Amino acid sequence: MMQLRLFIIFLFIFTQAALAQTKQYTKYAQEAEAEGDYYSAAYYYQKIYDKDSSDAALTFSLANSYFNFKAYKKAYSLFEKVVASPRKDEFPLALYHMAMINKYQGNYELSAQQFLKFTKQSKEKSTFAYQSAVQELKTSKFIPRIISDTLNFTVFNLAGINSSDAEFGAVLYNDSTLYYSALRKNKDKEYRAKIYTAIGQGGWWNGDAEVKKMNDELLNSADGTFNASKSKFIFSRCSKLKSCKLVEVYLTDTGWSKAVYLPNEINGGDSSVTHPFLMKSGNKEILLFSSNRAGGKGGMDIWFSEINNGKYSAPKNLGAKINTPGNEITPFYNEKDTSLYFSSDWHPGIGGQDVFRSKGDLKALGEPVNVGVPLNSSRNDQGFSIDTSSNGFLSSTRLGTLSDDPDVVCCSDIYRFEKPKVKKIALPLDTIPFRMEEDFISVSLVCTFTTMSQIHEHVIP
Repeated sequence: MMQLRLFIIFLFIFTQAALAQTKQYTKYAQEAEAEGDYYSAAYYYQKIYDKDSSDAALTFSLANSYFNFKAYKKAYSLFEKVVASPRKDEFPLALYHMAMINKYQGNYELSAQQFLKFTKQSKEKSTFAYQSAVQELKTSKFIPRIISDTLNFTVFNLAGINSSDAEFGAVLYNDSTLYYSALRKNKDKEYRAKIYTAIGQGGWWNGDAEVKKMNDELLNSADGTFNASKSKFIFSRCSKLKSCKLVEVYLTDTGWSKAVYLPNEINGGDSSVTHPFLMKSGNKEILLFSSNRAGGKGGMDIWFSEINNGKYSAPKNLGAKINTPGNEITPFYNEKDTSLYFSSDWHPGIGGQDVFRSKGDLKALGEPVNVGVPLNSSRNDQGFSIDTSSNGFLSSTRLGTLSDDPDVVCCSDIYRFEKPKVKKIALPLDTIPFRMEEDFISVSLVCTFTTMSQIHEHVIP
């Protein structure tokens, strides 16, 4: 009898300790989720799941954490388990996330089937997920055309800069100097985004020279833009919670000045302000940026502010033609072809963030068109920019990044894209009377872009 009592007491103590530990792990996981640290959230949820995998709510929370830090393989199998459980109706987003994962992986037919099933099962038609699924079903009809209209560009991983961590936000300072952002471990082995420079020579870039005046050991610094004279540089400063504000530095006789935050007209409020781009419109300097500030159309929208004598006007939203219920980020305006380039996860794309082009000035922008393959992939493609040679850079998590992992889509690399040299064809003398043989014909490259309602052709000179 005594042994039985001791066993019951031991079992009670053990059970209470296990419950206390589970409660503590749940607390840690939820705190990590609130901070956007889904890697840590998954770690703690997994600890609980390893002891009891029968709870559908826990399974969904674990799957959702894996999904948000792009561990799609693990997330998908867990979402499948939720969808197959008797409690599946409590977690309708499981099927939605499965559809999105299939799109990221290029499984477009299965993705469309799952989006359709999700819309039919949805009881709430006003939710973002339902609206997104409806949009994805419309987009699915255009994906074959977007993919088939392959552009004659070469896209390659930028040698000497990229690593298994994240690199992004490339912008040329001059022909041989590149400024870019990268995620690296600091002395405390914590990851921080910082701004670096690289020197290019013969197709190779020697990178990771930190621009110390632009960086902060406690905050993340990234995504910069130069003014026309390259005397000013505006970039993002972000906290661990991913709340970003814009700062600026000026070039002095002794190097870059101390970073100063932009005024409240730009940075005010609790919203995040990031992805700046400086452009000229006539005699005016204009700052484009992305933000989730009040008055937008959805998540992150693209806004602009005019700069007069160092003063910023109240930002204006670029409007519903550009901004959507989704996220529009990394604006870039190319004066040469008078077009705005930006990335969106809502306009018709082939997965993740795609790059789009809208022709016109900021007050009269045309319908956005997908710039196509190979500039876009089934994963995130953003930070598009064009240099003076009409070639350019973008950041992407596409297959082939140096962080490629069969289980986790981790980190972006910087890619260079170049269009081939214009072919010049020497025609026989007898086809062009009174012309010398050294006269040539330049052959332009015609690219076809797809929108929701029509096909556009754009001639690249």
